[in-house]
Amino acid sequence: MQATDLQKGHIHWIAIAQAVAIVMVLMYHVRLLNATTGENYLFIDQICGFVGHIHMPTFFLVSGFLLYYSRISQCVKLQALYKDKALRLLLPFAFCTILGNVAQLVFNGFVKHPHEVTPESFVQSFFFAEGYPWPHRWFLMALILMMVLYPLYRYIVDTKTRIWLFLLLLVAIRLVPCNVDVNVFSFRLFVYYQPFFFLGIISCKYRLWQYLAHWSLPFVLWALALALYIIPRAWNAVQYCVLAYELLCVSALVATALLLSRWRPMLFSSIRGYVYQIYIFGVAFQAFVELILWQRLGCPDFLVLPFYVVNVLAGLFLPLLVCKVAEKIPSRILHLCMGLRA
Repeated sequence: MQATDLQKGHIHWIAIAQAVAIVMVLMYHVRLLNATTGENYLFIDQICGFVGHIHMPTFFLVSGFLLYYSRISQCVKLQALYKDKALRLLLPFAFCTILGNVAQLVFNGFVKHPHEVTPESFVQSFFFAEGYPWPHRWFLMALILMMVLYPLYRYIVDTKTRIWLFLLLLVAIRLVPCNVDVNVFSFRLFVYYQPFFFLGIISCKYRLWQYLAHWSLPFVLWALALALYIIPRAWNAVQYCVLAYELLCVSALVATALLLSRWRPMLFSSIRGYVYQIYIFGVAFQAFVELILWQRLGCPDFLVLPFYVVNVLAGLFLPLLVCKVAEKIPSRILHLCMGLRA
């Protein structure tokens, strides 16, 4: 990757893709109880089913892209990389794990999955995400494991043969059903999303994103992705190779981001620098809308659409408000814990 290619403005598509993906994350986490059925509304579940194949693969692809762009291509030393990721990933992970346990203690009577926080569960929450406070921490766990493999990526990208062999290995592992019950540090999801992370690395190295730069591609790719999702027989066929469908959806989002970056390069500028914080804290604010406001109002059907929008906006802008306040506090430790620029 030539550094000048991105310095001329092409890096804007990365930021736009991240911004769209974080909105999809918030859409995915909307839960508004239907008082009649006791379940989430069908249209919300349908939206979740679609965006669920887009946002996390996109985040891992972008993470791999940026690792190559800012570290591998610059031959950053292993010690420097680990030190940086310890501050930017491990410290925020520990912070939100502690904060999640505290929130569980305080709001245990309101949360959807109440459980007692004990010294044992507190320690375990640093190794497991599912079944513990703030289970969306799994993304940080998986990303930390991927960063640990930095020396392996540097070795593999030296030759095309190694790249192809490793990529084929990752795809083969994805296609093999995994029945392992133990999921220490979200290992299963680390394996699941590793193909997208590595694809991000080679996309940066060989500038593969340029093949998605044609103005018509977003329309074609989204139309195909939606058609496969809404046509039952087509969707049944997709289940045999979900990886291919996720790749199609991510390609559609990247193509869209490329198109938007040429039109308005600073699009979503208000949230682009806080995607990480919105992911960490947004779900907590969404839970407040659902559990405190929505259910206290009696789950009225005629307000479901306004509350859907409110749920997403709360997850988007309340973390921004928290970050703006935190940035005014002259504490480097606080900024590092929240993933802010120290």
